[in-house]
Amino acid sequence: MKRYLLDVNLVLRFLLQDNLAQYREARAVFASAKANKMKIKLMSEVVMEAEYVLRKLYKVPRLVIAKKVSDILKNNYLEVEKKTLLLQSLRKYGEVNVIDLVDILLYFQAVEENCEILSFDKDFKKLAK
Repeated sequence: MKRYLLDVNLVLRFLLQDNLAQYREARAVFASAKANKMKIKLMSEVVMEAEYVLRKLYKVPRLVIAKKVSDILKNNYLEVEKKTLLLQSLRKYGEVNVIDLVDILLYFQAVEENCEILSFDKDFKKLAK
């Protein structure tokens, strides 16, 4: 079975449905994966980029981003890099207003690996509470 990596533009078209033709193609990709006709993988970097574009360019609220992206990640037919950490990070991302998703992911990665983060960013202390 053929394997594919998803690019951020496919994920964005699927989430935003702002280009009907591309949305239909993206939906067909997810449907094919669900029907076990292809394997698709979503890398954590693509999730980070999608969050950034949704937040900065499209002004989508954090809670909406957290919900929509989490819903995609939860699909069993989609292979997701760092799935558990991403879902945990997205939950926290929806709860806090000032910390970037990538910093939240870094925090939970450090917790999982029992290590500390070297940073000048004070936001990590807010997560430790």
